[in-house]
Amino acid sequence: MTALRSLTLACLISGLLLGSTAMGPAVAHHNELHHQASQNAKDDATFRNLASKFVGFTMISNTPPLPDARIINGDHQPVSLKDFKGKALLINFWATWCSPCVREMPILNELQTELGGDAFEVVAIASGQQVGKNPDAFLKEHDLKALALYMDPHASLMTLFGTQTLPTTLVVDKSGRILGGVRGFADWSSPNAKALLDHLIAQ
Repeated sequence: MTALRSLTLACLISGLLLGSTAMGPAVAHHNELHHQASQNAKDDATFRNLASKFVGFTMISNTPPLPDARIINGDHQPVSLKDFKGKALLINFWATWCSPCVREMPILNELQTELGGDAFEVVAIASGQQVGKNPDAFLKEHDLKALALYMDPHASLMTLFGTQTLPTTLVVDKSGRILGGVRGFADWSSPNAKALLDHLIAQ
């Protein structure tokens, strides 16, 4: 991935999740390239309405595509984010030492148990150095059996997406467009969150 592509994506994610409307030339160029995808998202009035009811959720009007970035699975093999195309995704960045993450992970596990399958997956990525306990041991200790183990030891994806906040969660549609997300803890078991995800899965 080129430096310009990385910078553009980071600007889109970090700026718009923080509510910024400022755009540089690289972002403007990206907007032109993905105008049609963005228009499709804007046309989904139901999603916009559901997103507005989910406290903390911020839409990304530019809907950038998920990059061909790699993470490590539980077998220590590389996996591309592109491999998940065709599923609606909840991509969550977490760490074993992060208190809000520890609180959120059982909710994500329940979500994967209830909704996970061919049309949806929670992709929880242990990001950066894990202090005190490795991610595999953490998942087993907390009986988070529904969540697959994914790791990004250098937190390169968080850098790519322009976030230093744990947890950060991104919502991706089945075509691989990033629709929005939440910085910090979110109650993904709430009726509003479930309605948002049910809508994406049904598309």
